[in-house]
Amino acid sequence: METKTRSADAQDYDLRAKLVLLTISFPKLRIIWSSSPYQTVEIFRELKEGRAEPDEDHAALVGAEEGDQLALAEGSTAGNPTPMEVLRALPGVNSKNYRYLAGQVENLEALVGLSLNELQGLIGNEPAKQLHGFMQTDLHYA
Repeated sequence: METKTRSADAQDYDLRAKLVLLTISFPKLRIIWSSSPYQTVEIFRELKEGRAEPDEDHAALVGAEEGDQLALAEGSTAGNPTPMEVLRALPGVNSKNYRYLAGQVENLEALVGLSLNELQGLIGNEPAKQLHGFMQTDLHYA
């Protein structure tokens, strides 16, 4: 039994340590702790009381990068993604290489036309293999 208690204590300590690291890393982070799902509902109901419904467009802009804010402000939605949103969703394209890649190709059609070697020269071997493999995948399934 002593082993289980020590293990539980270690897990509690680990959880507390992670929460401390989160709050240090993200000073604006606020944590709401509740003992049950029902209490959580009540806490959110009280927090929401007397306030307007959240604005979806404003919420989408919060935390977005500068270029993304412009795209979102210009009316991009989930049903009508911008070319930059499509680019960022492709395998092998990440937050570190998407702007460079976008600056090197005229449009998505030009991107699809690049060879594996050309892509590797732009974004590196592994990301280029992922992107090229995805773009060359046959959409017709047997």
